[in-house]
Amino acid sequence: MRHIGLVLGLAAAVAAIGSGDAAAKGNTAKPPAELLVSVSRGPATGLDGLRAFANEIKPGAGMMISDTMIDSSIAPMIGATSLAGLDRASASYLLYVDGNGVKGLAYVGKVADDTAFTNAVGQAFVVKKNGWAVFGAKPVVDKVSAYALSTLVAQPNVTAPVATAYVPNVLARYKAQIAVMRTQALAGLTSDGVATEFKTKYVDGILSTLGQTDQLTFAFDASKDGSEFDIALRPKAGSTLAKFVAAQKPSDYALVNQLPDLAAPMLIAGHLEAGPYRQDLLQMVGVAGSMPKEVIDLYKTVLQASSGDAALVMGFAKGKGMSMTGVFAMTNPKAADAAIARIMGLLAKGLTMTTMGMTQTLTAVAGPTVHDGVTVRGYDTTMDLSKAPPAMRASSQLINPSGTARSELAVVDKLYLVAMGSDADAQIGRAIDIAHGKGVRAAMPKPLAAMLASSQARKDSGAMMFDFAALAALTGTPAKMTGQVLMTFGVVDRAAHFRVRMPSSMFKQFTP
Repeated sequence: MRHIGLVLGLAAAVAAIGSGDAAAKGNTAKPPAELLVSVSRGPATGLDGLRAFANEIKPGAGMMISDTMIDSSIAPMIGATSLAGLDRASASYLLYVDGNGVKGLAYVGKVADDTAFTNAVGQAFVVKKNGWAVFGAKPVVDKVSAYALSTLVAQPNVTAPVATAYVPNVLARYKAQIAVMRTQALAGLTSDGVATEFKTKYVDGILSTLGQTDQLTFAFDASKDGSEFDIALRPKAGSTLAKFVAAQKPSDYALVNQLPDLAAPMLIAGHLEAGPYRQDLLQMVGVAGSMPKEVIDLYKTVLQASSGDAALVMGFAKGKGMSMTGVFAMTNPKAADAAIARIMGLLAKGLTMTTMGMTQTLTAVAGPTVHDGVTVRGYDTTMDLSKAPPAMRASSQLINPSGTARSELAVVDKLYLVAMGSDADAQIGRAIDIAHGKGVRAAMPKPLAAMLASSQARKDSGAMMFDFAALAALTGTPAKMTGQVLMTFGVVDRAAHFRVRMPSSMFKQFTP
């Protein structure tokens, strides 16, 4: 898979074979098997945001980013002297071909000045149609011209760089290399204590997802305020991935207002439909360690009783470890409450199990408590890290320095409430009060409100926010990175999108 990177930085010139115009021919409905990656360039103005971003990080750095500089880098790769004569108000495309004995690059652009273009392409082979041209080495152009001059140029004009991998072609071309990478990936996880079956399902799950994907795109955009990249999977029609994507719904993030504290450095909220992957998720839980059937049944019951809406905050305090408060919407709260009662009975005498390479004992707190008429059940989790790998032991001690963590659970109306940490009792009480309309909801910080509003406007399904400065302050470590990072998941045009937005402030520290 690492060979895909060649399309972004290939320095070897492609031999120019033949010249002149030719007619596009061949199948135009789908990308040819030899086409692995295309990179779409927007108009010259598409670099304005990237220049502003670079100047914000380091004044004057934007001068190094120009359309002319990119043109001069690409031209030698396709056997041309320059890219003169092309209409830079339109999109253009760099295509990477590798297969059936043909390997190299071709370029696709709209011709604005025939004379300038003819002089620029030199000895490169050219195919034209309807004012567009494909040029490069003849074997490469022959493979892609029909598709490029029909399907590719008919796509909406992009405003920022977008790289598209034609996944079935990539998987077929690098089948042997991918098999080696799978073996290496599994071998690289041998020291983390994770069960072999779990590791195998995790790695094979990623490969299975790729196998159900037609196209994977990576889009990048930037402005003075920050940068954003968007990874999208367009599934094959009728695949399990396509059914999962179709099942997703936009989130209104309403449950965020049910959280008692929004000052924590990590927030996760949204709506997720497990859809066709529901059973796979349960199986992953089952093979993660020696979980008893009763514990797996609890996960299954709660999952089936959930509406898919959730909101939770997580934080860290030096010397106290991790804390978490979550609110989950239930379609069957009675079933969820009954499942909690059953599991507490199971934990009455303590239950020891090994999960993810760690041995932990769960023990129910003697007798449930009642807060404002709501039954609250709790349990303690005690970790045994004596046999855990050093890295896992260190991270676990940071999360749970005392070795024992308290968790509190409650069901209020149609909400399932969870609190964990040294102040779990207080947090679950505040969450119950808010659910009953008696407590004071946490004020929404303006940056978080703006992030969620933009995500909601885009009709995303979920969002995750990380405040690196706050995390550093809580753990007592120097703030190497600052700013809030927003990650969102959503569905647009039947494709699953994962976006990451990072502020400019995060990058300034890396500037000399």
